[in-house]
Amino acid sequence: MHSFSLNSEVIGNIFHFAKPLGHNEKRGSFNLGFGFLYYGAVRAFRPKHVLIIGSGFGFSVVCFALGLKDNGKGILSFVDPSYDVLKHGPLKTVGGRGMWDKPEEVKKHFRLFGIDEIVTHHKLKAGEFFPRFKALGLPLIDIAFVDGEPLL
Repeated sequence: MHSFSLNSEVIGNIFHFAKPLGHNEKRGSFNLGFGFLYYGAVRAFRPKHVLIIGSGFGFSVVCFALGLKDNGKGILSFVDPSYDVLKHGPLKTVGGRGMWDKPEEVKKHFRLFGIDEIVTHHKLKAGEFFPRFKALGLPLIDIAFVDGEPLL
């Protein structure tokens, strides 16, 4: 029997490490806000491939990927060039923290949630990712979520 990922420990880790910002979340009541919608959409639609463009700390990535994990199938492509607002300036990113610079750290971050084998980070701008899509051999996108500038 498969377990349910969204227990109080995992939700606490999401608040601590994936840091939702502006997803109508309420930390004190363990309410992931839109995170529950992201998770629920994946559970209901059972996609083979989810694409996320942009994420400050990985909140949307984690919520979507936990749904894939609980479905027992599917992959998530995460596209983010890892801009940092302090390093690259506010014209390149809105709130980016440069979290996605080091592949081993990205893997470690998603391993906290048991989704490191489901999530593949592409340190690219969306405009660089899409021309490579076919060459990467990825399946068609069933669900896409844009949480960043798609063409920068």
